[in-house]
Amino acid sequence: MLRTALSSILALSVTLVIAACGARTVLFTYTKPQASDATVIRDREDMLRASGVTRATITPKADGSAILEIEVKETNQAPGMEAAQRLGYTRVKL
Repeated sequence: MLRTALSSILALSVTLVIAACGARTVLFTYTKPQASDATVIRDREDMLRASGVTRATITPKADGSAILEIEVKETNQAPGMEAAQRLGYTRVKL
C-alpha cells in the first residue's frame, strides 16, 4: 500500500513538473503618451485581470508617459494585447 501511494505521488509530481515546464510566455512592450499615477495603478490592475497575462509592469516616465511590459502565455496572447490597446497603449516594435 505504501509503495502504491509513493508511486502515485511520484507520478503526480512528474506531471506537475512537465505541465509547469510547458507554460511558455512572451514579453511585449507598449508605451502610453500620457499616464498619471492613478492611471498607471488602474491600468496595471486591469492588465493583470486580462486572460493570459502572467505579469504586468508599468514604469512612469518623467515626461508623463509610461512604459508597459506584459508577459503573456504563448498560447493565449490576444486578450492581453487587446487589453493594452484598449487602455491606450501602443505596442513598441523592436
